[in-house]
Amino acid sequence: MGLFDLFKSTEEKIKQDDVLVEEDSVGNTIEDDLPEAAKDQLTEILDLMGFFNVVKVTKHDPGFVSLEVKGDDLGRIIGKEGNTLYALQLILKNMLSRKYKRPVNVQIDANNYRDKRSATIRNIALEAAEKVIKDGEEVVLQVMNAWERRVVHTTLMEQEKVKTESIGRDSERKVIVSLK
Repeated sequence: MGLFDLFKSTEEKIKQDDVLVEEDSVGNTIEDDLPEAAKDQLTEILDLMGFFNVVKVTKHDPGFVSLEVKGDDLGRIIGKEGNTLYALQLILKNMLSRKYKRPVNVQIDANNYRDKRSATIRNIALEAAEKVIKDGEEVVLQVMNAWERRVVHTTLMEQEKVKTESIGRDSERKVIVSLK
């Protein structure tokens, strides 16, 4: 099976009482298998890319699934500043949303990258706040993705003396930390 075959679905989907139910080729209904489908599709994508890793479901709710990748070559799967990991997350999100005909949120982690990156971003935010308070001048942080900007905003929202604001467009968005 090729990468484009992952987008195809042989099952017919029907909605019953706002709950997604699938019908297989003989008419049997199958309950929403989002966590397992996400795990299987990510495993297949990684296999097609030449990575033979284990994918584990760490959390799931209706419309959300969190996956963890374990194995070799995790640095290449994560990519520079998490770019490959985020790209895989976007691809999988789009594939699953298309398959289930509803929005699906996906979070992928490898080697606890998200926790480590979150701690780094929190430290950057706190250092920027300290500098703003000390010097009285605003600090413009590096370009960040939406998740990283959210970490900055939530880290500093309890600060009494500083405020945050996102500026820029598309992939060039940054956070400005300034005095209130």
